[in-house]
Amino acid sequence: MDLIGALPIGTATPALRSWRRDPGAILTISVLVWALLTCSWLAFHWGGTAAAAVFGIWYDAPIQPTIVFLCWRLTNLPTLTVRQRRGWRMLSLAFASYWMGSTIWNVYEGVLDIKPVPSLADPFFILYYPLAVYGIMCLTERLPTQRERIKFGLDCATAAIGIVGLLWYCGLRNVEIDVEHGVLGMIVSAAYPIADVILLLAVVSAVLKRHTANFPLILTLLGASAVAMTAGDLQFLLPSLEGTYSSGGLADLGFLTSFVIMTVAAHLQFVKAGDQQRFATTTVRPYAFQSIPYVTVAAVFLLLMWEIRTQLLAPNGVLSIVAMIVTGLVVMRQIFANRENAELSAQQAASETEARYTSLVKNSSDLVIVVDDDLRVTFVTPSIDRLLDVQVEAVLGKLVIDLAHPSDIYDIRHFCRDLSEDPSLTGPVEWRLRTGDGSWTYVEVIGSNLKSDPTVRGLVLNARDITERKRLEDELKHLAFTDTLTLLANRNLFNEQLGIALARAGSRDPYPALIFADLDNFKKVNDSLGHEAGDKLLAIAARRLIRATRSGDTVARMGGDEFALLITGDSSDAYLRALATRLIDALSAPYDIDGKQLTLSASLGVARAERGLTAQELMRNADLAMYRAKAQGKRCFEVFEPSMYASVMQTVDLEVEMVRGLDRGEFVPHFQPIVDLRTSEIVGFEALVRWQHPERGMLAPGSFIQIAEDSGLIERLGHSMLMQTCELAMEWLGGVKPERLQHIAVNISGRQIEHGDLVGEVRQVIETLGIPPHVLVLEITESVLMQNVTAAIEQLTELKRLGVRVALDDFGTGYSSLSHVHRFPIDILKIDRSFIDSLKKNDGSELVRAIISLATALELEVVAEGIEKVEQLVHLQRLGCNFGQGYYFARPESAEVTRQMLKSTARLPRLSLVSGDAAAAPIRLSAV
Repeated sequence: MDLIGALPIGTATPALRSWRRDPGAILTISVLVWALLTCSWLAFHWGGTAAAAVFGIWYDAPIQPTIVFLCWRLTNLPTLTVRQRRGWRMLSLAFASYWMGSTIWNVYEGVLDIKPVPSLADPFFILYYPLAVYGIMCLTERLPTQRERIKFGLDCATAAIGIVGLLWYCGLRNVEIDVEHGVLGMIVSAAYPIADVILLLAVVSAVLKRHTANFPLILTLLGASAVAMTAGDLQFLLPSLEGTYSSGGLADLGFLTSFVIMTVAAHLQFVKAGDQQRFATTTVRPYAFQSIPYVTVAAVFLLLMWEIRTQLLAPNGVLSIVAMIVTGLVVMRQIFANRENAELSAQQAASETEARYTSLVKNSSDLVIVVDDDLRVTFVTPSIDRLLDVQVEAVLGKLVIDLAHPSDIYDIRHFCRDLSEDPSLTGPVEWRLRTGDGSWTYVEVIGSNLKSDPTVRGLVLNARDITERKRLEDELKHLAFTDTLTLLANRNLFNEQLGIALARAGSRDPYPALIFADLDNFKKVNDSLGHEAGDKLLAIAARRLIRATRSGDTVARMGGDEFALLITGDSSDAYLRALATRLIDALSAPYDIDGKQLTLSASLGVARAERGLTAQELMRNADLAMYRAKAQGKRCFEVFEPSMYASVMQTVDLEVEMVRGLDRGEFVPHFQPIVDLRTSEIVGFEALVRWQHPERGMLAPGSFIQIAEDSGLIERLGHSMLMQTCELAMEWLGGVKPERLQHIAVNISGRQIEHGDLVGEVRQVIETLGIPPHVLVLEITESVLMQNVTAAIEQLTELKRLGVRVALDDFGTGYSSLSHVHRFPIDILKIDRSFIDSLKKNDGSELVRAIISLATALELEVVAEGIEKVEQLVHLQRLGCNFGQGYYFARPESAEVTRQMLKSTARLPRLSLVSGDAAAAPIRLSAV
């Protein structure tokens, strides 16, 4: 089947597609087609006057610029050397000059119908020759040695003189100097033959160096082009001097041939150079023996014999024959001498190479061993003395397995057998060889099957010492699977051991158990004593864990102060609980760190593997149990139960719903009134967040605040509450007396103080809504302020400068806040409800009295939280507490109910009207 005919329409072979993308290929083919048309016209002179003008005079018009382009694009080809690119640049300029001269000549001949000799075209024609000669010379590299350059020069001289003589005899002797046109005519008529001779010298040089060049075919084509150009010149020169030249003869055929060959050479150079990788310097090969000079000598003698053929019997003829025979014999002797020299040079090179390789093998650090089919050593390099401290004589004739480690003997036999059967299986393989002192050296062996080589006849084992590399690999492996601080297994090794234990569990081994242990409050050790002390404590804890477990269990440090234990033996509930208790006691014992006694506790999470449970799931379960233990008060352990994971997933779902709820505006403030206990008037409100969940109904803060804190959503939630509360406060202030809404309180979280721009947010709200700053009260819990006292003071000071007031919430439940409260720039103290709950008659009143006295001394207002009973109200009034809030007055209500409450005139009964009976029904504030 015809392949081209089988191709689908619109498809092309890769070569054809590549040809279509290369403009040089298209131009080259176009030149070939044009040359065929020109040759057909030269042969048949078809087409009349128009064809004679095109193909007789302007035939080279489309070819010359094509050559200039093809040569010039090679000047930037990176795979060519700088010298080669310069050569193609010169050739491009040479043909550009020739193009100019040819154009001028064609104008003279085709347009003006004159044939001037000399003319303006001659300078451009003559300039072509030195540029072309220099370009051809640049395309070959300089020979490396002086001896080769001398040989090359003698060959060039011999061939050039012979060729010039032949050229003179065949044509140049008939060239006459043009004296008719004066000096200029003489110069022009002499310049062309001289230029042709110089061009032929360049051709001879290129051909002689053809075997040392990178692109010999290209040089051959360039030489052929130059020869064709010289032939055309000879056919052009005599008729032009005699005034009888006309286009369309053999001269134009010679020029056309030269141009076509040059076009092909330039395109082939681009193709071949594009297939090579770029090289920085050209590797110059030695100058080879050339037969061209001898052929030239023979041609000269044959020409001489032809010239004296009629005088062969004369004395001069006989002497000429003798001279030719003697010269021929000398040439033949020289040829044989050259061949002998070449053979001697090759033998010397081989001898030097052998000596070099012998020296390299002798002094190599690698060990080379040759063994026969029975694995007996037939050859070994002297390097065995340095590598194994064993003499060569002690190894020859012995089995190679006698040197090997017993565990590697099977591998050696197996490798050598496979290498004998399949020479492509060369290795590498690793063996251990015995040294002279009985120790073992690791070697990496590469094998070669040279049984068919008559100089070897065996298996060659090339061994390299890798003992140091193996030691480093073992160290790296140890580092990769060991915690450098505690020398326990690290996370990588623990995961690997856990995977192995789970894979073996079920059929052969019992299912393993996992214990996660975390040191409670370890961060305080680093913060107070430094990380060095913390590292020492972790090392002690690691040793205690090792002592408290069995040898078959895996103890690992997972990171920080977190440890993991893999229990692979007995993992019954009783054993796990006993082990967990023992671990807690061991980790909670005092630590002696640099003479200081430190006491920490530990929280443990226990999880048991079961069928279908992955390693990641088991670790997750132990982690959840550990955090449940921390939530239960620390220094305890918890065993994982499925409900823990369900709780976590519920928390995750709730977090996702919180994000959606914040986007939908489902979080709204509810307001609990703050009452003046002296006048029973409402003086303000505290905004408390509520979640209007579309499915679960109204949710109190306890169900989502901690999730918001842990997830970081608390900052967004706090900003939303601040903005909504202030918007409602501005609405209410427009409809009530200012004394009825003296302040509106908003709770601020610790994350807003630590990570957010709280001052900037408050400033933006005040400036945007225009709320009076003194009405806004920001409530901050005491524990938050005590986490970073300095930063808290800076933030509160900036807030005070804005004019807002600050309330210290849950006072009395923080860290020794009585010694710091005078430093905080606050305005209000809110007594925690735990103190209010203890007020029964006179019980618990002294602590509340002290707090009120402290606030009075610091000129702070006091608000009592959580008032639910009349007895608490009576005690607070007697103790001098001015403000309070709680369910006794009202529960937190929506914004609409609070708006109605502000319009109401309902009051609590004054102190004189309050019944001392605890059962007296309180009057609740409610909407009217």
